[in-house]
Amino acid sequence: ATMLRRSALELCGAALRRSALASTRGLDPNTVGTASTSIDGVARMMSSLLLQSRGYRGDGRRKDGGYGTLVEAGTPIPPGGVMALNNLRDNPHAKYDKVRVGRGNGSGKGKTAGRGHNGQNSRSGGGAPLGFEGGQTPLARTLPKRGFVNKHRMVFTPVNLGRLQDFIDAGRLDPSKTLTMKDFVDARLIDPRVKSGVKLLAKLERARDEFGNFAFDEEGKALYVPFRHTVNVEVSRVSREAKEIIESLGGRVTRVHYNKLGFRALLKPHKFPDGLPRPARPPIGLRRQVDRAGTLPAPAPPGYEAPFYYVPPETEWKPNPNIKPDGEKRKPKRQVGEGREDYSNDPSRIFGVQ
Repeated sequence: ATMLRRSALELCGAALRRSALASTRGLDPNTVGTASTSIDGVARMMSSLLLQSRGYRGDGRRKDGGYGTLVEAGTPIPPGGVMALNNLRDNPHAKYDKVRVGRGNGSGKGKTAGRGHNGQNSRSGGGAPLGFEGGQTPLARTLPKRGFVNKHRMVFTPVNLGRLQDFIDAGRLDPSKTLTMKDFVDARLIDPRVKSGVKLLAKLERARDEFGNFAFDEEGKALYVPFRHTVNVEVSRVSREAKEIIESLGGRVTRVHYNKLGFRALLKPHKFPDGLPRPARPPIGLRRQVDRAGTLPAPAPPGYEAPFYYVPPETEWKPNPNIKPDGEKRKPKRQVGEGREDYSNDPSRIFGVQ
């Protein structure tokens, strides 16, 4: 079969070469060559050979021994084409069949399904727990404890000045208005799953030469694209260098504080149909790290200089009418002597005196 396929491919190649030669000379391709080497005859021979074989493998055997669509350059294509439904399959060793256990002894995984007869590992849910080392002290208990995890830790998402400048140049951020952390999320400058806030850093983008490579000065130091926009930004934290760069261009950076609820209300105000919550005042331990409390909604109105608290009148918190106040939920406790007659001015009723 291999010799027949190879001879058929050689005949097909010879017929194609003669056909191309005849077309270039202006002759009829069907009259060139004998009937045995015509294109139709080779096509019929190739079709019959392909039906007898498992698939079309091209001129030669594949290294992996499979039957795919990998053919060498210059190999003639059969009439049915190389890309056929019966030739579509994964690469070798790209997919493994699941081992089916408990399907009879003939499969090699029947009866005990490869678990053996008795023992801990043969039981359902059996086996040593994670970290068990046969009874000796496990490694997790051998090593001492070090450090702790601060439950009040705050994780900030970094934003570089170079990245901020790229978004402004692309028109995705408007430098004419105060940029808040919600603007960063809406423009996809940062991930929406931000945790505690945003910290602005002074890292700039590397400058490039006319060939697209990183540029260096005469001393071999890297060159950076300077920040050139005048912006007003409200973020959670800012580095000293980033603040100096923005203020040198006439901009302003305000460090605002949001608690977990306030930050959620800032990024997703549609989650609060009954009104936005009151902005939380920063704790005493954080008042040196922020300039003021964040406003809801943000940004703050022009000229606002309140230190730590601000509630816009149009977003004043209103109680939910479906929830009763605390005084209506339960009756107040009964005071001592409440509901009794006052006998203090009647001596005859004291100590049983008649």
